Amino acid sequence: MKGRINPLYILLISLVTTDGLKVAMKEPLISVLRGANVTIPCEISEFTPGKTITVSWSKSQNGINSDVYSFIPGRPQAFRQGCEMGEESAIQKGNAALHIPRAQFSDDGQYTCTVIVTPESSDGRSILQVSAAPSAVLTTGDTVSVELENEKVVSCEVSNFYPKNITIQWVRHDRDSKCVVLERETCTGDSVVNTDGTFSVTSHLTLYPALQDSGYRYSCLVKHRSLHQDLMKNFTLTVTEKEDNSGTIVGALVATILTMLLLLAGVLYYEAIKKDPPTISEIVGSEQLIDMTRTTLTFTVQNFKPNDLEICVCLTRRGEEAKRIHTWRSRAQTPPVRVMRDQDAGGASVNIDIEQQSLMNGAANHTQGPLHLEMTPVMTPNRSGLLRFIHWQRLCTFSCLCSVHITPSYSEDNGAELSVHVSHPALAEATSMTRTLRVTGVAPTLLKIVRPAHVAHEEQTMLTCPILGFKPRTLQVTWLKKDHSGREMELVTWNSTDGRSTNQIHDITEQEHEDKSYNILSALMIRPTIREDDGVSYVCKAYHPATEKWAEETVVLEVTVSAPQVSDIRCSPPSPDFGSLVTLSCDVSEMYPKDHKVQWYKSRTMVSPNVCTEPFQEDPESGTFRGTIALKFTADNTCHQENFRLALTHCGKTIERQIRLMLGASSGLPVLGDLISDPSSPRYGHPVTLRCQVTNSNPQDIEVTWLKGEKPLEKREGIQKQIPEKDGSISCSLQIMATALDCGKPYSCSVTHRSTNMTLKKSHYLPLPDKAPTFSDITVRPERLVAGKEATFTVMISGFTPEIRVKWYKDFNPFPSDFVTTRDPEVGADSLCRCSSSLRFTPQDGDHQASIRCEATHSVTKKVHEQLYRLHLSGRTSGERPPPATRPPRSVKTSGIQCLPEHPRVGDPVTLTCYVDGCDAEDSVFSWTKGMFPIEGDVQNTPDGSGSVSTVTFTAQETDRDCAITCEVTYNLQTREEYFTLKLQ
Repeated sequence: MKGRINPLYILLISLVTTDGLKVAMKEPLISVLRGANVTIPCEISEFTPGKTITVSWSKSQNGINSDVYSFIPGRPQAFRQGCEMGEESAIQKGNAALHIPRAQFSDDGQYTCTVIVTPESSDGRSILQVSAAPSAVLTTGDTVSVELENEKVVSCEVSNFYPKNITIQWVRHDRDSKCVVLERETCTGDSVVNTDGTFSVTSHLTLYPALQDSGYRYSCLVKHRSLHQDLMKNFTLTVTEKEDNSGTIVGALVATILTMLLLLAGVLYYEAIKKDPPTISEIVGSEQLIDMTRTTLTFTVQNFKPNDLEICVCLTRRGEEAKRIHTWRSRAQTPPVRVMRDQDAGGASVNIDIEQQSLMNGAANHTQGPLHLEMTPVMTPNRSGLLRFIHWQRLCTFSCLCSVHITPSYSEDNGAELSVHVSHPALAEATSMTRTLRVTGVAPTLLKIVRPAHVAHEEQTMLTCPILGFKPRTLQVTWLKKDHSGREMELVTWNSTDGRSTNQIHDITEQEHEDKSYNILSALMIRPTIREDDGVSYVCKAYHPATEKWAEETVVLEVTVSAPQVSDIRCSPPSPDFGSLVTLSCDVSEMYPKDHKVQWYKSRTMVSPNVCTEPFQEDPESGTFRGTIALKFTADNTCHQENFRLALTHCGKTIERQIRLMLGASSGLPVLGDLISDPSSPRYGHPVTLRCQVTNSNPQDIEVTWLKGEKPLEKREGIQKQIPEKDGSISCSLQIMATALDCGKPYSCSVTHRSTNMTLKKSHYLPLPDKAPTFSDITVRPERLVAGKEATFTVMISGFTPEIRVKWYKDFNPFPSDFVTTRDPEVGADSLCRCSSSLRFTPQDGDHQASIRCEATHSVTKKVHEQLYRLHLSGRTSGERPPPATRPPRSVKTSGIQCLPEHPRVGDPVTLTCYVDGCDAEDSVFSWTKGMFPIEGDVQNTPDGSGSVSTVTFTAQETDRDCAITCEVTYNLQTREEYFTLKLQ
């Protein structure tokens, strides 16, 4: 419930407390790898414990703001799937940390923790960096051999990193331990985005070594924000002398030249037709593959000629034969391929576009093929010596770097063999390389077991354990109960292979994510007792076969409440006589704890404590308490037909029982029946009869009075009758003609016993329909309006039920109240209300073409009705009228209803206050209703700064218990409602 805060109160708080609410973020920068669980800490301090705390987490990424998690007590909401915060008790202790399972690249950004502890708010910020660590491989291995006067290109493949920014350097380690960074000999290509959002890039180092360079160690150095230390791949250079096959032919110079020419022709011919067989490197990549997570393996086929290669990828799963899953031919170039041209040839890389397969985590379908494999080969020509200046591809060898993207499944591919078979014209049979796939999963994370704040005795209670972020789906969940002595008893075990749990005490809710990870919610239903479950531990254990890991969470149960069972009130004797001793009693059982409060009421009046309560005893079987509550008193004439009510308050909840006391016939006191109307649905302008029966009395012993509201009716206001019946009862009736003045008004029959002065009263509201007003046309006197002369505008309002409020406007500006005369409503021939309203004012030149508007607001239907009149003035001295004023852009807003006292009792005065912003008290219409009937009380409307305050005061009755109270305000054609439920003690 909201309310206005007095400025003096705010000043007092600021003087007492030097520091306000504080939010501290312990880690301004948090770095994690993709797929890891991360917790962003947020600590709250300098607040009053027990007050309502609201926490909102939001994220800013690339200038776009989005909500992540919202904690409102009782209504937490996660906008990012899987996000969690602690329980409310932890937040009350100052821990507002946010837990994000399996962080993804989309989670990267600045996070803001905004905390509101009314009326204060504060926030803190942390930056979350989600990265993917790169892997690097040298295409030539750790040893490079180069013949003198030849060049060698060494490639460093860096793959699967995020974000895109990365630094690759080539370093030479001289013999004196000096490191030289190589720049002119290096070339690094552009980063290529992979289908899982990571990047890959290739850097080349071109070597033209001399003999003294032999033995140098070279390094490919990779720097990236995800690496705690630089990633380094090394190789050692070996330079060999070039063999001198030429001889010194001194004799015959001509013969030598001819021999050289013939030899050169032979060499060129030999190089053009010679075939070099390929060699395959090992298949490298991550040692541990994650279930249904895309990864990249690489291998190199090198030093082959001609460029006529066939690469076949085969998969051999456990218990199955080898299956060919991918084939690529360099001549056909059907899959994605990129051919790298020599820098000396004056060309860049050439991309050949082909159809690509979807390999995003979770998006791949097993029906697309085993492993969802996609292979990207990169072909590079190798030229050495003089051949680098000859652009004939037949004279060079080739190398092919292949990246194999796979999405393995733990259940199908763990232990499988992935083999690469290479066929080439220089090979008699295909050469191959094999790698065994080791596929593992992601272990589950168990959050704290959630239990109700109050666990009641023998009431069904649900314990819920969230199990998050595991893959594959195979999981075993076991619930155990550990008694006071530490002995464990298994309650239920569920295996994912069993499907959805059908056990009556256990329920499983599953959720699958796009990355093929799973969340489940394991719910255990128990019916705890104080004897067996108070202080007992319940354990939820989860076993994940893919990772061979156990995880568990424990909660200690505290059975704190057992709602008491209260019987109906018994009266002894059942029909007591006047002056006899009366005992009202009821039995209470199954109550825990023992503390409680008892209060008896007679009608709306609290009975002075004369309560006889037996000592409550403990039930040895259940541990709850039972006893009897009794009220003893002497019956008098004030007890007849009175309601006696017992209110038992236990653990903040009140249970009530009620009985109507009827004194015996020997007491001679009358009994008044209920008041009914005939017909049950009356109509305006038609007669309606109200009837009730008086029994156990003679006509001469009673006096019957009819009332409308609290005012007795005069005889002319209806036909009153008292008719003795054959059974000894007296039929009292009142016949009236239903009019609009009867709408929402109670009629009562009051019977007074002459000898005891005891009064009985029954009331009834006539169920008449509400009627909205209708307008006649506005009439003007004089008919010809002249600027500067007074005019009177009159309208007739009819056919309505009370009440209405009438206002007059020029355009949207209200006229002062002393300009307006509205007569009191009177009943017309149709039995509905009618009245007239007049406006007197003197129009000026500028009012030409202005709108005169009469507006009537109906207090029951809350609708606004109006009638317009356009001014046409003669005798004007100026030109055209300036544009009419526009409606001020004010929005009406309500700010809650405050009740004083906060928990009133029956019979106490109650004051309700509603705060409204954006309206004037004088020009607004306020109405208060209980249910569908207006509140008959003291209503006051006063200005309050930029708004108004409406206050109503009335006496709380038994019928007001849990009643819906409505305050409605209408201002400038805007209507707002505020609701409040009245809670009585």
